[in-house]
Amino acid sequence: MKARRWRGGELTMGRILEWASSYDQGGKGWSRVVTYIKGGSPAALAQLAAMKDPDTLAIDELAKVLEASGTLDEEHRRALHAMVAAKAFSSLASWLDRALAEEGPDEDRFGTAAAEVAGQGVAPRTLLHLLANVARDDRPTSAGRALLALSDEDLAWVLARDEYSNLKTWLEFLLDAAPDRMPPILDRALDPDNPWDWDVPMEKDPARYAEILAPKVGSIQSLRCRYYAARHLFRADPARFRAVALEAARAMIVDGLEWQSDADDAMGLFGVDVRDAVIAYMKTPTRVLSDRGLSFQHSSVLHSAVDRLGRDAIPVVLAYLDTMRPEPEESHAAEVGYLMDLDDGRVTERIRQELDLGLKAKLIDHRGRFDMLELAARWGPEKMADPLWALVRDPGKRARELAVPVVAKLGDAAVRPRAIEMLDGPKADLRETAVALLAALGTPEALDAVAARRDVEPDEGVRDAILLALEAAGRPAANPDIAANVARMSASLKKPVAPWADEAKLPPLHNRDGSPLGPEATRYLLVRQSRTGEIAPDIEARALYDRIDPATGADFAEALLDRFLDSGGEPSGRWALAVAGRLGDARVVPALVRSLDGWVKKNRLKMAEYAVQALALVRDEATLSALDDVSRRYRVKPKNVAQAAGEAIRGAAERLGITLDELGDRVVPALGFEPGRPRVVEAGGKRIEVAVGLDFKLHYRDLATGKPVKSLPASTPKEAKAELKDVAAGLRDAAKAQAARLEEQLVRQRRWPVARWRGLFLDHPVLFPFAVRLIWGHYDDSGTLGDTFRAMEDRTLTRPSDEGYELPDSGSVGLVHPLELDAPARDAWRTHLADHEITPPFPQLERPVIRVPESRRGARFLVDFRGKTVHALSFKGRAERLGWTRGPVLDNGSVHAYVRKSPAGVEAVLALEDMSVQPFEDQETTLKDAAFFRSGAWNGFDYNPLPEDESDPRLLPLGDVPPVVYSEVMGDLARIAGQAGTGEGEGEED
Repeated sequence: MKARRWRGGELTMGRILEWASSYDQGGKGWSRVVTYIKGGSPAALAQLAAMKDPDTLAIDELAKVLEASGTLDEEHRRALHAMVAAKAFSSLASWLDRALAEEGPDEDRFGTAAAEVAGQGVAPRTLLHLLANVARDDRPTSAGRALLALSDEDLAWVLARDEYSNLKTWLEFLLDAAPDRMPPILDRALDPDNPWDWDVPMEKDPARYAEILAPKVGSIQSLRCRYYAARHLFRADPARFRAVALEAARAMIVDGLEWQSDADDAMGLFGVDVRDAVIAYMKTPTRVLSDRGLSFQHSSVLHSAVDRLGRDAIPVVLAYLDTMRPEPEESHAAEVGYLMDLDDGRVTERIRQELDLGLKAKLIDHRGRFDMLELAARWGPEKMADPLWALVRDPGKRARELAVPVVAKLGDAAVRPRAIEMLDGPKADLRETAVALLAALGTPEALDAVAARRDVEPDEGVRDAILLALEAAGRPAANPDIAANVARMSASLKKPVAPWADEAKLPPLHNRDGSPLGPEATRYLLVRQSRTGEIAPDIEARALYDRIDPATGADFAEALLDRFLDSGGEPSGRWALAVAGRLGDARVVPALVRSLDGWVKKNRLKMAEYAVQALALVRDEATLSALDDVSRRYRVKPKNVAQAAGEAIRGAAERLGITLDELGDRVVPALGFEPGRPRVVEAGGKRIEVAVGLDFKLHYRDLATGKPVKSLPASTPKEAKAELKDVAAGLRDAAKAQAARLEEQLVRQRRWPVARWRGLFLDHPVLFPFAVRLIWGHYDDSGTLGDTFRAMEDRTLTRPSDEGYELPDSGSVGLVHPLELDAPARDAWRTHLADHEITPPFPQLERPVIRVPESRRGARFLVDFRGKTVHALSFKGRAERLGWTRGPVLDNGSVHAYVRKSPAGVEAVLALEDMSVQPFEDQETTLKDAAFFRSGAWNGFDYNPLPEDESDPRLLPLGDVPPVVYSEVMGDLARIAGQAGTGEGEGEED
């Protein structure tokens, strides 16, 4: 038995030795602990005391599982002796603090423990200075009573040894319990060089303790500690101690600041009176502060100065700019921004100078931002026209791209003539920038200039930019004369775009009128498409795509895709996927799906994303099922593939003018079956009926005898056998996908119009078993649930009592959530399903039914699972399988929240601690509170995933959360915490 099995509980009397003997994580010291607990051997105890490394970690585990009570048996006493011998005083204190937390009013648990260790030379004051639980429910514990019983000398000794950070607790207790006794003791015990110790007495009795602290301030060596001591005095008596505190603040800031927050604090108290000190700090070279081991957070102090002093901070900003000249890789954008915000007309010229320097530096950060350029745009492009035009002609492409929209703000009259001049220039990169400038202007005259350049532009890259600009402006883009376009590119058509893309080795393409497209036009098509990085038809090739005969196009697409994949499927040839998607039919769909899955397995995630985008181009009904399957298989990760699949399926729905749910219904494969009818196979003179069974397997019946047969006769043609083998495999996949989809729609409470439900679920071969094996409800036009029913194998409907049911023509049908049924109704359906030996394809009636308790309807935090510890890998697997997605990844590589989005317009957010984005094997994560938000209201909250308190208006009261969403989230959290099937916590479970 491993020790970890005991973790979280306590060992009762007589069990310590059993646990200690089974604990296998200790070393030599632990063996002596076990020997002593077993027989009380003084030699073992002496050997333990003499060890340099007496296994304190193992002893700490012992302290965690010891029963925390006021009664000690022999094993407990020996365990305490071992802790003292090993000098594991913190372990001893931890155990005693637990005992004190449960102590009754008349108990003396401290006295019992102190008496037990006194024989080993541990005085009461030695034990007391380790403890935190000196008071409970506004009364002293036995430790608190012992603390008060100490002599003044011993009490001062305890207070002077704040080794375990209990001092504040003790001071709160002592100043309330013995206020008149404490001043001389604190005068002796508290260190003026640690002014934070004075917080409590200065708050409790400022006048009395100011008289004690004031004489000590001048002798405090640390300028920071001197400031905070003087700050206590100033807050106690502002009129008397302001000068002292102000002098201390100035000295602390000028000296160099250990913490930038100290300057913020001082400016908050004294405002402009410490500005001269802040300016002096700004003028201190960073190397000087660094050499002295001080922080040099000048930028943070400057930010505080702007916040605290407002316009009075201008001299501080100027001092910073004068001292901290930017290095070549640095920008002073933030500081220039301060000047712009604060300027009252006195520093306008300085702003211009700084912007000019910054624009020349062209510092573009890792996010692709050019901060100085953004400032210039905000300040007024007309004031910085010359340096902005210089950026438009800069050798760096990114600088030009960022400058274009800012320069365009100068207006058509100022920009268009210079842009047209650039458009006629010799450099292709500047001509491309000129196109971007004219497009950004967007005036008719500017766009006319762009259009006029289209057919005379010699560079294909610039011409592509022209076409895209015209299309974005809603103007005719490509030249409709395909022959002229082919002729224009003749110099680029001398060889195939890739060895595997030689059109001579591919099926020939024909026009829709039957005439050959020809090798030159075919190569033109491939060359144009290869110039496009996106998986979308090239803008100029679109007209040619539209001319191609679909049949020859599909043959060509299939062959090109095969050759591309056989070549290794390198990213440089990804344009072939776009050709395959645009020209292909159902034949390219399986190859694209196989490639997608293979690329995911090989971690070629960008190629997998391209494959999804190619699938979305295929105009064939088969691609809808494939996209739906891909979007479900990659619902969460890899993230880019999941996002591409989601966009593709949404695009397909928009293209068809239907909802995503309607698309999901539409793409359920029929597998060759006609609505509501089986298939018939001719085999050796027999006619065999093939139908989809309720178990989602193919079932066979001899039509002549009416009897079922286990398999097809041996005489069945090979082609029919192969086809039905594929049907059986497709049926398994479809059943799995539809079970997941329908379970999601159960949670979402989707409804189907009655007529649509009949045609879909009673007639569809794959969906009919779901009509039989699940419980459905009829809802009236107001959404109120009426009767519940399921389908029988003969497609009639039944109630739980086995009484037939006639579904009304009006209203809607939906899957019934158990939350909608009372206990008798749920029991009736459970009995009915058991009697008919029906097993639901996913949990329906068995889902946890958890309602918000009346007492918690106004609460905004879910606290039921707070503090639950879960193995991090288990948490990640469980949460993501249930549809939760991780929140933002923080700078330290951790994740502080997981989110569950609901189509009901609500998001559940679970806060976490100790969760890495990639959990390691032995990591555990702790669940914190959860809360609900309207969709879009949760934004990560920086390092705190939930607001500080329940007053935040973004939080939804639990009573306002849709009942099904609340119940499902509570059920999810129970599964994630390893408590599946429970309604533990404050939720009420039916």
